[in-house]
Amino acid sequence: MAAITIARQLGSLGDEVAQALAERLGYRFVDKLALTSAAQAYSGLEITSGVPEIEEKKPSFWERLNEERHRYRVVLRSTMLEFAVQDRVVLLGMGGAYMLRDFSHVLRVFVTSPVSVRVDRIARTGTPQRPGPMDREAATSAIQHGDRERAGYARYLFNVDWLDPTRYDLVVNTSRLRVPEAVEILAGAVERVNLSLTPDSAERLHNETLASRVEATLLSNAGIWVHGLQVVAEGSVVHLSGEVITDEDREVAEELALRASGVTRVVNDLRIQPPPLTGM
Repeated sequence: MAAITIARQLGSLGDEVAQALAERLGYRFVDKLALTSAAQAYSGLEITSGVPEIEEKKPSFWERLNEERHRYRVVLRSTMLEFAVQDRVVLLGMGGAYMLRDFSHVLRVFVTSPVSVRVDRIARTGTPQRPGPMDREAATSAIQHGDRERAGYARYLFNVDWLDPTRYDLVVNTSRLRVPEAVEILAGAVERVNLSLTPDSAERLHNETLASRVEATLLSNAGIWVHGLQVVAEGSVVHLSGEVITDEDREVAEELALRASGVTRVVNDLRIQPPPLTGM
């Protein structure tokens, strides 16, 4: 049993490798569409098109000022952890390699090719946003733009250099390996490498998943606002800290946390911090 994350450069055939690997292993394939659908069903949050956290792009200056950024990050992480708990899954992109880096059952893969090879491919097929043949100048521009966006995405969301090979367990160069060959190598690694959950890793995965589940629940509820929310889980006990405006908000937060699957007790350390008076 394993969870496999696939990070890839535009034109590297990483999408094709991920999907074919899932079919080869009989694992669930989770791409942007599947993750978005699961995140919306899971959190009730309406995820519109163009959201940087889902599109794997760095947010603009104005987007960074939007309070929704934190909410989307929490929902993305929570949904990713829920998939990791289910196991037998291939997760394509969206920071899976960085969010799940500390878990023993996760195999992190990076798919790459030289720029010239990627340009040739994009010139023949186009991009997801612009399918169809294009000239080499346009293909080169698309490659450069895609690389910049994903590098900025990794820095913004996870503070990592996505081209650092130590972030991954395997780096696959598809300029020499065709998709079927790459899939067989990766499938062999899954079969031969010990990708089972150690007791420590299983406990950490459980606690982080439960804490993220509660955090996403609270942040997705429009009827309550918690400043500086922090959620820590240990077993089935959840600890809440941060600031709310009223006693009622504090009680509602505790009730919502108790409703989350897997929670049996809430330690509520939310502080009451009324808004400052104005016009005095």
